[in-house]
Amino acid sequence: MAFDIESWKFSIKERLHNWKPEVELAGVNTLYGFLASMALAPVVQAAVAGDPINATLAMVGVAGAVGGNLLAEQVQRWQDKGGAPPAAETASFLLEKARGSVEIRQAFDALLLKLELSQMAQVGLSENDREWFRRELQQELRGVNSSIVIDASGQAGVALGHSAAAGAYGIAINGDVAHSLIAIYVQQAPQAPQADYEAALERYVRHLRTTRSILNLRGIRSFQPLSIELEHSYITLRALDPERTERALAATKGRARTAAIAQLLEKEQEKPLPLQQLLAKHKRLVVLGDPGSGKTTFLSYLTLSVARAIADDNLALLQARLGRWSQAPLPIALPLREFGRYLRNLPARKRIGPQPQWLLDYLREYYDGWNLQLPGDFFTHHLDAGRCLIMLDGLDEVADFNERVLVSEQVEAFVQRYGDNGNRFIITCRVRGYEGQARLGQKFMTSTLLPFTDDDIRQFANAWCLAVAAAQVQTADESVRQKASAEAEDLIQAIHASPKVRELASNPLLLTVIALVHERRAKLPERRSELYNECTEVLLGYRETGKEGEESKRLAHYTGTALQMDAGEKRAFLEPIALAMHEDNVREWEFEVIVSALAKQFQERGHAPADARDMGKDFLETLTVRSGLIQEVEQNMYGFLHLSFQEYLAARKIADTPKYIGDTLSHLDDSWWRETILLQAGHLSETGRSRVSELVKAILSAPGDPLDRLNFAGLCLVDVGRLKAEATLWDRVVGDLLAVLTGKEPPKRRAAAGVVLAKLGDPREGVGVSDGLPDILWSQVIPAVPFPMGNDKPAARSSDEQPRFQCTLIRQPYRISRYPVTVAQYQAFVKARGYEQRRFWTEAGWAWKEKGKISGPQTYRDPFQTPTHPQVGVSWYEAHAFCQWLADVTGLPIRLPSEAEWERAARHTDARLYPWGQDAPKLRCNMRDTGIGSTCAVGLFPDGDAVCGAADMSGNMWEWCRTKWLDTYERYEQQADDDPAGSERRVVRGGSWNLNVSYVRCANRVRNLPDYRNNICGFRVVCSPCESGARA
Repeated sequence: MAFDIESWKFSIKERLHNWKPEVELAGVNTLYGFLASMALAPVVQAAVAGDPINATLAMVGVAGAVGGNLLAEQVQRWQDKGGAPPAAETASFLLEKARGSVEIRQAFDALLLKLELSQMAQVGLSENDREWFRRELQQELRGVNSSIVIDASGQAGVALGHSAAAGAYGIAINGDVAHSLIAIYVQQAPQAPQADYEAALERYVRHLRTTRSILNLRGIRSFQPLSIELEHSYITLRALDPERTERALAATKGRARTAAIAQLLEKEQEKPLPLQQLLAKHKRLVVLGDPGSGKTTFLSYLTLSVARAIADDNLALLQARLGRWSQAPLPIALPLREFGRYLRNLPARKRIGPQPQWLLDYLREYYDGWNLQLPGDFFTHHLDAGRCLIMLDGLDEVADFNERVLVSEQVEAFVQRYGDNGNRFIITCRVRGYEGQARLGQKFMTSTLLPFTDDDIRQFANAWCLAVAAAQVQTADESVRQKASAEAEDLIQAIHASPKVRELASNPLLLTVIALVHERRAKLPERRSELYNECTEVLLGYRETGKEGEESKRLAHYTGTALQMDAGEKRAFLEPIALAMHEDNVREWEFEVIVSALAKQFQERGHAPADARDMGKDFLETLTVRSGLIQEVEQNMYGFLHLSFQEYLAARKIADTPKYIGDTLSHLDDSWWRETILLQAGHLSETGRSRVSELVKAILSAPGDPLDRLNFAGLCLVDVGRLKAEATLWDRVVGDLLAVLTGKEPPKRRAAAGVVLAKLGDPREGVGVSDGLPDILWSQVIPAVPFPMGNDKPAARSSDEQPRFQCTLIRQPYRISRYPVTVAQYQAFVKARGYEQRRFWTEAGWAWKEKGKISGPQTYRDPFQTPTHPQVGVSWYEAHAFCQWLADVTGLPIRLPSEAEWERAARHTDARLYPWGQDAPKLRCNMRDTGIGSTCAVGLFPDGDAVCGAADMSGNMWEWCRTKWLDTYERYEQQADDDPAGSERRVVRGGSWNLNVSYVRCANRVRNLPDYRNNICGFRVVCSPCESGARA
């Protein structure tokens, strides 16, 4: 019997009899592809049986030149093989073809409609199976952008606004029956009109710019809603080049990997590179980082940058931000946590081995939710062209490990399909989540994000404060910029005032929380316990709202109720865990140990042991994946994100017990507990003065070294704040510390007391500020008389101190500041926006500042940022600008000392070796042999004062002079140049804390370029000619 439409439909009907169990057994996983294969199978059979012409005519009668190239070529190929491949392979193949070509999809749509495939397939199905069939088929139809809709009765039809595909083609047939040759010439419609792709691209790019332009602060509590432009606040993330470092780091895990990276950086064996530079270098990159390290924000910045470059046709913008790209790729960003759920919800029969199709389906479904009306082949159109940047975020957020492995396999299949034609891939994951079978093959390189440096923190603070200020008033005029600059410097100093807070600030998320707290309160809280409370609330509770998806809701039922656990309830579960870990002197616990501890708490709340254990496992899993406050640092080992959080939570638990004082005193001499006790004091103060004051008094009277007890009691009060402690207790501690500072204790012990005193508030004159201005205390008047300068004695270190001569360069009396300019005093200049006022700077200094984007002094770790320590990390340009500003606001003729003025003040008129005379330094100044190891509070060595009353002119730090460097004193008076203009080297005098005795002699001289900054160089000022307003 000749093959015609009726025989065709009959054959299909026979094939569809009892089809469901058969296709499940065969592993068919696509209804759309299956129905297409059912439609074409009789055609193939007829052609193989010797009736190709009638088979083709019947096919053309149904759908015109239905998918001409595919049907003619594919039928011929199957005919040559004696039949079509197995059902599962055929169905997947046809579905892939439909997704990749509009004309093929339209052809299959015509078959589906005219052959009534949907109706025939539902014959004999149960009501539940029919419902399943309609739902699955409609989902697949949407996935290929089909115009067909399946109504509630199961009938297939064309949606309004669309036309049937079959009539869209013209046809001509040539046939040579003797040779069974069939040629179908198709007047092909294009995949989609180019205008459609362009319009779709415009909608897609507009969507990306809209959804990525604002920094994601959801989940971070703030006083008022903030909309911060991502482009204005993004800070470049850095990592090590994996090509060079992966071999060295491959064997390390968890904290060992972090330590290994730190060691590479410390030894300067590797140079950090911007992450976008690594992406430009490596086409397949995995970026690892701790929770809150900026992985998701980086992908948003990438997406936004590329989208803006496409929208504005601005390749230069893309190259400036991301490196040398020859063209702007299509950015494709997807969260993998939802892909895991997507795979989990697929019928088991569909999940047969890794297939690129599932990620492609998820991609389409994800963006379909935004109603962008993209063509069905929009993404494959660009993927096949090899011009996409695929960004898959959060592999670790697929909580179940086996599910994560499945996701990794699907990603690998996708990369295998689309990775060899120019597309680039970047995957983000937490360090711990990227292990074992979850690691990606396919030539992926792996790089680990580095913590923020001091420069990164400074850059963030400046960008953040300006963005916040501009967002609040909707302008960024000069007054807003000046206000933001002052707030940024205050934030930077507050961060560096506490080593522990500085450690937290190396994490971008925690730095953002710190910045928000600073913005809301206008300063960071005096009690670090309050800051840690904010951070834990973000990580435990509020951050959940910043991550989309079902996983964020899982804690809702852990207690057996419909009520969600808020941050406080979660924290209550973690406090005893933190305390127990701290009592064990460990930072990690094994999985079974921590689950048992959690299960015990659930049991105490009335749950059965088995249920309690399940709850403990779920609680730990969800906090690990969603919160980040607890993380799996190594396989089967869990710990807190940062030791500070373990210490803080342990402190809260101790503070809530009746015997808190006794428990605290038992740990007083154990350095492991030091930070916990300090945080406990801060937490206690939140409930009133009484309990914390009793704790501090107990510490003061505890057995042991009285000075150690005094220092530690003072540090407790620092974490408490003056208003939260008893006034008499506060005054007692400050008075005792001041007595130590100026007493006879060894230098290191006095220096330690000076640090604590500065944090409480050093009451001495001349070391701080008054009414917002530096409180400068001046020396005695130094008369303008000749004095011996230089050194002809064997003690001279080099010829630059020779020849000695009678100096007459000082022609007016002057005063020199009794102390070097302190950190607190220099901050007054910064807060007064001195870095923004051109009039205070030399031409060379302003150019240097602008080129380097300098907005404040170089900052260092404690104790260098102590308020009463000398300000170091300032160039000669900055020191000069400070003097110009101070002269302007005080009306006094203040400037840097000339070299001659400096030596005269230090050496008096008798050519003495040291400011105090000829005796060896011993314990008279802060130098290497003294053993302090850093700068110290100014005035710590009163026995080392000069005759004029100036302190610290030997040691502590080098001091900038106004004078340009000359190699010797030959004809010095004729050549000495104090002109502030220029970029020549300038003189520095006085020695430093890190140098030996020969460098602290009065005659010793050194030079540095005016842009030199280090933690060994600061300055003091002179008032010349001397005025009555300069207070001695």
